[in-house]
Amino acid sequence: MNSRIRQAVIWAISEEFGFPIYIDTIEQDLEEPCFLITSLMNTESHIIMNRYQRQYPYMIQYFPESEDYNTECSKVSDKLLDILEYVKNGDTVYRADSLSGQTQDGILNFSVTYKPMVIKERKSETSEEAMNELEQNLEVKG
Repeated sequence: MNSRIRQAVIWAISEEFGFPIYIDTIEQDLEEPCFLITSLMNTESHIIMNRYQRQYPYMIQYFPESEDYNTECSKVSDKLLDILEYVKNGDTVYRADSLSGQTQDGILNFSVTYKPMVIKERKSETSEEAMNELEQNLEVKG
């Protein structure tokens, strides 16, 4: 799922900007303007029964080309807020849970997290095994 979401993010950025996009590492001779997309630590939380919520956070860095990098990064950040709220891969749409951007040292650092729910099949027990028997004895007092 992580690769499908990352691909959806890449498509959305590529379609909007058309700048070079680097994945996880940057080459020494990068072309500015460009983006670097890095997957951060993925996590999974148990919600209830066989339902889990996964978190896929990404750091998107934008390297501007102009000397007025604050203005350029601000415009790019606004566009990223719009285009990354919902990203699509095939028929599946992923909604961002949190988006934020900050310009630091002339580079835009933009973070986005997607939190899809997943349902896991339980292999250790069937529905019959999950059910227990209950015996009840009743006495009538007269």
